[in-house]
Amino acid sequence: METEQEDFFTGSREAFKSYLNNRVWLLKLQAGEKAGRVSGMLAVFFMLCLLGFFTIFFLSIMAGLWLSAYTQSFAVGFSIVAGLYVLLILVLILARKKIMAWVGDKVVAVLFSPEKDMPDENE
Repeated sequence: METEQEDFFTGSREAFKSYLNNRVWLLKLQAGEKAGRVSGMLAVFFMLCLLGFFTIFFLSIMAGLWLSAYTQSFAVGFSIVAGLYVLLILVLILARKKIMAWVGDKVVAVLFSPEKDMPDENE
């Protein structure tokens, strides 16, 4: 009778160890997947920001030159473009809390979104 109990507890212990190892492995896989998704999104975001920067940069030069030709003064033309950027910066400063909340919500949504291809725990 004692050997049956010892076998039962030994088997249960091994099963529990195996279960814990599998859960840790699953958590590592899920963390790796989330990290991969976030890093992929960051890479795309960085590339879009870089392309957007160059687009805005060259459009700003074009607008400055066009306004310079229209006003007959380089200083006035480029000052108008600079003034538009100052207004944009002021709007961003005033709306920074809303922007930070929106970005935070998006990051949390990515990190804690349910995976569609993962089976449900109840199944």
